[in-house]
Amino acid sequence: GRVIKQRFGHESAETDEPRRNPWTDVWFLGFLGMTLLTYIIFFQLVSTYSLYLADEYRLPNWEIGVLLGMNTMGVVLFEMLLVNYLLEYSKLHLIACGSFLMCLGMSALVFGQGFWFAAAAVVVWTVGEMLAMPQAMAFVAAYAGSRNRGRYMGAYTTAISGSFVGSALVGGYCYGIDPNLI
Repeated sequence: GRVIKQRFGHESAETDEPRRNPWTDVWFLGFLGMTLLTYIIFFQLVSTYSLYLADEYRLPNWEIGVLLGMNTMGVVLFEMLLVNYLLEYSKLHLIACGSFLMCLGMSALVFGQGFWFAAAAVVVWTVGEMLAMPQAMAFVAAYAGSRNRGRYMGAYTTAISGSFVGSALVGGYCYGIDPNLI
């Protein structure tokens, strides 16, 4: 490709890569659909997770806070180490394994009781989160190519934003919350 001078004086190579539209890319739409479904489950953290732990597990607020803090500390302390260790592995395999673990950790709560069971579930979904989320962003950026990266990243973040809304609606419905209150 030829070299072009961009707006701020930086030179870059113009690629012969065709423009693509993420909204007509059937394979990518499937990826977005799976992302949306996975994150609707995962983002119960911001809708019904605390309610469930309080009502079903009878955990006090401070124990729920400790569980959420475990996730945060796990991500802060181990995510970059894990990401760097797994650089040579297939991003799609890591996303699939991570998504499975995120959903498994969230859904495992119905099979147990008590703080320690909930803590084990937090470890499972935290590992899944550390596997899937950074790899998914990297995968989308690489899959899109340099010319289409903004479009594809925009579509991907739209799916994540939709899952925030969807998690509240689906979680609220399953939990029996009046949708007019959401």
